[in-house]
Amino acid sequence: MMEGMDKKRILMVSANPWDTDRIRLDQEHDVIQEVMEHSQGQERYDIKVLTAARGSRFQDLLLDFKPHIIHYSGHGEEDQLAFDSGGEKAHWISNEILIELFKSAAPVLECVVLNSCRTETLANSVSEHIDFVIGMSQNINDQTAIQFARGFYKALFTGHPYTKAFQQALIGVELAGLPGHLTPRLKIRENARRFSFAPGCEPDILILCPESQKEWMRMVRAELDDLLSLRLGSRNTFTLALATDADETLPEAARKAGLLLPVISARFEGSTVCKAALDAFMAAADSGGLDRIFPLQTEGASLPEALRSVLPHPFWRTGGETVAAGDAWFNATLEMLVREITGRLHRLKDEIEYRRKIEAKHEKASQPLEKLDFPPAILFVNSAPEDEDLREEITGILKENGVEYLEPMDMADNPTPEEIRRALELNIEICHLHVLIHGRSRLPWVQEQFLYSQKVWRQLKQNLKIVVIHKEIKRGAKGEIKGNLRNARIYACPPEKFPDYLFGCMGEVCHE
Repeated sequence: MMEGMDKKRILMVSANPWDTDRIRLDQEHDVIQEVMEHSQGQERYDIKVLTAARGSRFQDLLLDFKPHIIHYSGHGEEDQLAFDSGGEKAHWISNEILIELFKSAAPVLECVVLNSCRTETLANSVSEHIDFVIGMSQNINDQTAIQFARGFYKALFTGHPYTKAFQQALIGVELAGLPGHLTPRLKIRENARRFSFAPGCEPDILILCPESQKEWMRMVRAELDDLLSLRLGSRNTFTLALATDADETLPEAARKAGLLLPVISARFEGSTVCKAALDAFMAAADSGGLDRIFPLQTEGASLPEALRSVLPHPFWRTGGETVAAGDAWFNATLEMLVREITGRLHRLKDEIEYRRKIEAKHEKASQPLEKLDFPPAILFVNSAPEDEDLREEITGILKENGVEYLEPMDMADNPTPEEIRRALELNIEICHLHVLIHGRSRLPWVQEQFLYSQKVWRQLKQNLKIVVIHKEIKRGAKGEIKGNLRNARIYACPPEKFPDYLFGCMGEVCHE
């Protein structure tokens, strides 16, 4: 450890009062200590253990020790945790008091691990104040809790971030053949530094398969993890999880996933849990989420009816034999899958971040638009850097007239065609007016982008209004964008006439 570098302080807190069931708290502490002693990064951590913990002593150590990580082991209920009272009965401390205690330890406190039963409710509340909080969604047995702690701290002590350590802990529970590998839940504060690829997705990628295919899928996941880490830059930049129908909470977990990889087989079709998880994912995703589902087809099985329009990735040979890891067909199919997943992850991240920007912009709007009969205008800038003066002129007009507007993309940033198209689609879903500025760009290119977005227009209940601004357009001239653009009205105008078109004088140069 470099001189002057502060150690991460971990406070291990445990309580097993006489009137509660016996649990192996000492074994859990010993496992964590052993993992640290055999880790190369042990010099970066300092552990203090508080056994038979009383609430008052816990509070004292929060003030004196100033931990970065708190690990609680003991008995939990949805609204309280058990502490020692010094007598024969437990002292149950309510979630409200515990939230205030954890809150008082911020901002030094970075992570709280509530390794006890039914603590997800508390974890949700604590995560409003602490960056990373782990709670349990239901009861968890001793061996699973101990194995989870072992995997989490092993990864942490070797330098992985909290999100990756959490993922490794889940894998460790599954590899040990223990139940409840989806019971631990990681909660991340909204503004926390996080390492998942798509914000808000837990995990980024979820592999869904029958329990009987788990061993084969473990090999696939290992290969997938390696290839994705190469394409995305690091294993720390995404989360990948494997879940089977042995866990009945799987449908709820599927709702939060970014991408879903169902392993299609005859056994999948016969699994009510797998089918419920697929239905839950599709119900939670926009437009059914079909573009976020990548079926892994095995044994020559047919796709479920709901996925018939999705292109599968076949991991089987003629005759129904599932291919093994390392096989040439396996490698080719996996490489294609990784390319598609990587591209979709990038788009998913952009979609989520863009929607958050839109929501934040709308929340900041101080007053409604009284003069306009449509939502806030979007200013979609399609201009070269030399057209900056025209863009400034139009934004100035919008500001002067009190029109709220969004400026989601500038061609000066050199976005890809796919980014441009996706931005158009997202814009259209939110607003009903587009102001399109094109200076030296060619009109056929502009027309192509709007034609691509027709599928979104068809869903609108009212017409989409597009104002095309170009210095060469003369008042009274017909717009140059052509095509059967359903549900869209296109208006062309010179910059100096833009206010007239905004407030009711747009009909003169209209064409559909």
